[in-house]
Amino acid sequence: MEGTVHMSSKKTTLIHGIAIAAAAGLVSSASAGVVLVDDFSTGEIDISTRSAEGTLNDALANVLGGERELSWDIVQNPFNSRLNIFAAFEGTPGLGIDMGAGNASVVNLRYDGVGTEGGAAGLGFDAIAEGTQSVRMTFLTIDLETDVTVTLTDGSGLEASLTRFLAPGLASIEFFALNDFDIDAGFDFSDIFALDVDINLISQEPNRDLFLSDIQFDMEVPSPGSMALIGIGGLALAGRRRR
Repeated sequence: MEGTVHMSSKKTTLIHGIAIAAAAGLVSSASAGVVLVDDFSTGEIDISTRSAEGTLNDALANVLGGERELSWDIVQNPFNSRLNIFAAFEGTPGLGIDMGAGNASVVNLRYDGVGTEGGAAGLGFDAIAEGTQSVRMTFLTIDLETDVTVTLTDGSGLEASLTRFLAPGLASIEFFALNDFDIDAGFDFSDIFALDVDINLISQEPNRDLFLSDIQFDMEVPSPGSMALIGIGGLALAGRRRR
């Protein structure tokens, strides 16, 4: 039935082994002093849908706050094509997003520890005590023009946010430096209640994808270009196609 989420039993994920090994090695070498938010190694997702919007909540021990909330909104779909979202499929860590022809979608990841029933105290993350300087995201592929917005909410409901445009290209590590955020007056970095990541997929091309390896709080913001690419030396990620 249209408007429902279709969980497919036939999936093909084509990820080059060298790409995974090289990316994992680079992330490991730069991991000192970071706090992992989500590496998408658990909580398998396999969504294929034409629904305008939807939400999934998963309680996951290895995710900051113990819970991942994923939601999506198809804002343009003239050809009634599908939005595909997949994660932790067949042991491959990462979050993948594919869109059919004409499809424009927004995908949101929220980490607040609240869960589906509410009542929790949020993340309670102290960015000052942790020495956090940035929110770091590792992309194994970006094949679409993409706007990514990172929003932090403190215990009083105040917000700090930053939107960046990511052009299609080789795999990259992207740093969202906290000192670049648009910050509400009085925002408390010692009491971060929630982290939101909004991925706005601007282009509408068939069989294109985005693959996000992990999200972390980081103590560093490298100088421009020093860690811009992790694709040198044959690093490649094949596109994932659904049939």
